[in-house]
Parts: sequence; C-alpha cells; structure tokens
Amino acid sequence: MEQSLDFRMCLPLLTSRDASILAYGKALSYWHVHHQFCGFCGHKSLAYEGRHIRRCQNENCHKESYPRTDPAVIMLVEYQPENGPAKCLLAQHHKISSQVVSTLAGFVDPGESLEEAVIREVQEEAGIEVSDVTYMASQP
Repeated sequence: MEQSLDFRMCLPLLTSRDASILAYGKALSYWHVHHQFCGFCGHKSLAYEGRHIRRCQNENCHKESYPRTDPAVIMLVEYQPENGPAKCLLAQHHKISSQVVSTLAGFVDPGESLEEAVIREVQEEAGIEVSDVTYMASQP
C-alpha cells in the first residue's frame, strides 16, 4: 500500500534547494487549480507564458492574472532572564498533533514592515508584547 506524507512533514527530509522547488511547485499548482476562471468577468482562463500567467478567454476581457506572493514572517521569540539560560517561545498549532511545537509565524499586512509584522503576530498569537526585533535572514 502506497503511503503519502504531508507536504510539511517532507520538508526536513529535503535539501534547501529541493524544498524550495517543491514549495514553488505546490504553490503554482494550487494557484492553477483555484484560479481557473477570470476574477473580473467569470469566464474560463487558460495558462500562458510557461504557466505563470492565466489569461481570460472572454473576447471582451482578456485580463491576465498572476500567482500571489504573500510575504510572511517566522520568528523565534527569546526571553533572557537575569539568571539562567535564554528561553524560547514555542506554540502548538491547532491543526497539527499536540506533540508538535513550532515558532510563531504569520503574514505581513499591506504597508507593514517585517518588524511590525513580528510585533503584531506575537501579540495576536501569544498575547505577548515584544521589543528589540532583529531581522536575521530570509528563506524561500
């Protein structure tokens, strides 16, 4: 019997490059499945330009649509008590097993800096006010 693994569970098994390619393919496939019709007039759309553009087939419309790019942040919230080692804030996700914890993450709102998104997301998800946000790196 063939067994499949959840997308996120596979990522640690891959190199960074392979994980990036897999994530890109998954996002592009999702976009094609969920955007088969024009958002302006409702007619069928088809893929063009190496499948990175969908174009409306309505003669009077021909609007093009592109895959979304949603900037997101993932953060490790650290607390350094006066005595003892630093502590990190980890959270359980409501859709994943209770034995799994992860760092906090969320999408960046329009007009919001990455640092502002970190402050807002930590407040929303954990009810904690943070300061001294430091940008470390990016990833695909």
